[in-house]
Amino acid sequence: MEKKDLFSSRILKTKLHIPGSRSKMIPRPFLYEKLQAAAKEKLTVVLAPAGFGKSTLLSQWIRESNTPSGWVSLDKNDNDPVRFWEYFISALNVYQAGFGQNTLLVLRSAGHSDPELYMYTLLEELEQIKEPMVIVLDDFHEITSSAVHQGMSILLQHLPQQLHIMLSTRQEPIFPRHKLRVRNELTEIGMTDLRFTAKELQHFFNDVLEFNLSLENVLLLQKSTEGWAAGAQLAALSMNGDYQPANSLISTLSGNMGYISEYLEAEVLEQHPHEVQLFLVKTSLLKRMNGFLCDALTGQGNGHVMLQHLEKNNAFIIPLDHEQTWYRYHHLFADLLQSKLYKIFPKEVQELHRQASQWYAQNGFSIEAIEHAFEAQDYELAATFIDQEAPYLLKKAEMDTLLRWLERFPPGWVNQRSMLSLIKACCLAVSGQLDKAGALLQLQQEKISSEASLSIQSKNELLAEVDAISGYISLVKGEHQTVIELFSSSGQKQDKVSRFFEVGLELNTYEATPIRGVLGFKGALTKVKEVYPELRKLFWNRGLAITGYGSVIMSELLYEFNDMEQTEYFVLRGIELGKKYQNIGILVPTYITYVRYQIAQGHINKAFKIVGELEHHITSEFTESSHLSHWITVLKALQALIWIREGNRKEVYRWLKKSPMSIHDVHTSHKEFEQFIRVRAYLRVGETKEAFKLLERLKEMTESEERLGSQIETFLLLGIGYHLEMDEIQAQYHIEQALRLAEPEGYVRLFLDEEKELAPLLTKVVRKKEKDVSPEENKSLNYARFLLEHMMVETDSRISNKLNVIEPLTAREEEVLSLIDKGFTNKEIAYSLDLSEGTVKGYCHKIFAKLQVTNRTQAMAKLREMRAP
Repeated sequence: MEKKDLFSSRILKTKLHIPGSRSKMIPRPFLYEKLQAAAKEKLTVVLAPAGFGKSTLLSQWIRESNTPSGWVSLDKNDNDPVRFWEYFISALNVYQAGFGQNTLLVLRSAGHSDPELYMYTLLEELEQIKEPMVIVLDDFHEITSSAVHQGMSILLQHLPQQLHIMLSTRQEPIFPRHKLRVRNELTEIGMTDLRFTAKELQHFFNDVLEFNLSLENVLLLQKSTEGWAAGAQLAALSMNGDYQPANSLISTLSGNMGYISEYLEAEVLEQHPHEVQLFLVKTSLLKRMNGFLCDALTGQGNGHVMLQHLEKNNAFIIPLDHEQTWYRYHHLFADLLQSKLYKIFPKEVQELHRQASQWYAQNGFSIEAIEHAFEAQDYELAATFIDQEAPYLLKKAEMDTLLRWLERFPPGWVNQRSMLSLIKACCLAVSGQLDKAGALLQLQQEKISSEASLSIQSKNELLAEVDAISGYISLVKGEHQTVIELFSSSGQKQDKVSRFFEVGLELNTYEATPIRGVLGFKGALTKVKEVYPELRKLFWNRGLAITGYGSVIMSELLYEFNDMEQTEYFVLRGIELGKKYQNIGILVPTYITYVRYQIAQGHINKAFKIVGELEHHITSEFTESSHLSHWITVLKALQALIWIREGNRKEVYRWLKKSPMSIHDVHTSHKEFEQFIRVRAYLRVGETKEAFKLLERLKEMTESEERLGSQIETFLLLGIGYHLEMDEIQAQYHIEQALRLAEPEGYVRLFLDEEKELAPLLTKVVRKKEKDVSPEENKSLNYARFLLEHMMVETDSRISNKLNVIEPLTAREEEVLSLIDKGFTNKEIAYSLDLSEGTVKGYCHKIFAKLQVTNRTQAMAKLREMRAP
């Protein structure tokens, strides 16, 4: 299924624009100074009711101070954590292009679990901003989500020094601020601060507007309005440049909202011609508007001209962009206009919302389209739009938005419409609420099966979706048998892949080795071997989601089983699908396996070339991907791995210094691939203490997340690390732990790829286990012997291919030479090959003669010479 061009959720750029300024404003130098000083702290909260000039103050200060600033105008739709932080990151992108890609990656992959998972990544990226910057979150009272407030609390606790957050709000924020107060990191500007003084009003009315009010009238105005900004603005609009009897006018402008509404109606609305009044009233239900949208509601065809006219006459309308395309009404004026709308046109209100909904849908504003459909109480229209948009919101991980909409339907409405219930079940499943999702799917399966009004085709399509979502739940739970049964059942009911998998659910946003994640049963190779060949049969040529990711997983599986011929086939297939469907989550992991394959074949130069080609490809073809930064980091780590295998200590050390590790990097598995390579790099350059620190964190993380493949790698590297530290007891212990976990799953390449460091350790483990003949130890012993034999075979193969000798080495001579290369003594070689020490000496003399050398040192030097690329 292709993504629709029009009906799709997107960032509204008007929400990121700093509100336009008017030429005639009341300057607030004292408050500007206070904000300037506050910008050196962490947080400023501007708290006051509507009409006190909160947004105006902040926007004026930004312009006066020329401070680099990002702005977000919030509304109730921003209560989804993904959506909120996307806007936050977009605001920062105004000054820091490309900022926040790693955070978006973790945010979408973490779904709606603990906010710490994505907030730590955001904090890490915020550290990269070097210049002072302010982020303004306007109308923060619209945010009621506990997850967003928790995220804000974490953000403010660790906010980098160069960043400052400013909130304008009508209500006290939920997140705690007492620690910020104690540390003098919080500035609070309240209603008292925002009230205009008599001096400010006198300057504004007499010096700026030239109304020449008497001091008595200025004091009366200040007393009547209590310094309320909206009241002062109303007075200025009413006078409109002509001196009127001030006493009667000013006395009506108290802060009482009833008086204000009456005044707005009499002195603002009714001063406009009837045609303009109709325009104002009918468009009042729009939070943001442009000329075309207004035309859809009024039918007048002059919307843009009308908006410009209203702005020119300062009619409580605020421009939202520099192009003067999008506008909004002042909140107080909008409230009055809406009350008039419901009074004058009560029967037209729902139709106006419906027209707004349809215009938004036709122009690609899905969120607004759905909101207005609900306001129109057109639940069928809302359901239609939600049904269309759900896969794309799922792709962006905006499950909270979908669930909030589903709660807005009348009681029982969603349960009676199976597709909406399936959307809800999918949201719950992706959010990790697997049991709730499963229960809902069970109810829907029973309902659909018994629904007499549904055609057989419709039933099958719905039941196929039930099976597909249930299959996903089983995959996450690691229930491999059930996965096959459910996806097989889904495939039998309809030819196409579930639309949630085909479009909505990105199955891999960050796993460099997906076989280690939920797609690969967290490294349980026996389950992967049982499930994925069957899934490939079921979904062959049915869609990207299964066949593309299936090729990635199969290439990893076969590489781990050391089946190089089949590995190459699936690698090339995965690359083909990744490029065809422009899916970076398929392409990069497949190339990683391809690079490991080339290294295993001894083709170091080719491995470097592949990484370079891939980096060029993704930086040119995936510029729009929010995950690009993450995958570039993965490729840099992959390049470091090649240097490690090559033995290029200088480049390994340089990579470590160029890529410092954050303290937050091991909180989740999305940087696991990079961190395992970092461990190898530390070991290569002799920084074993740093390697052990990182391995302990990885051990804790891989155990808590039950990532079997990663646990094996952790034990393996711990064993190698202790071996380098000459702690053979700990080294053998950790290698034995790795063998214990790896043997039932059949891991091979994970060990073979560490052959040089691991072969001596494995030999010692074999000797130790030969003393214990228990059945359990016998199985582990055979597995260790199996791995050693494969290491010898690979070494023999490389030697035969590289050495140019007068007389070829025999198979036994190649075995002996491979052990010499590993540093074995004659006695150790004899023990390993079950030969006498004298026989080994004889083989050594023959080998030296064929190599045209006289001793071990010269033989080793010749080997290094022949191995050079």
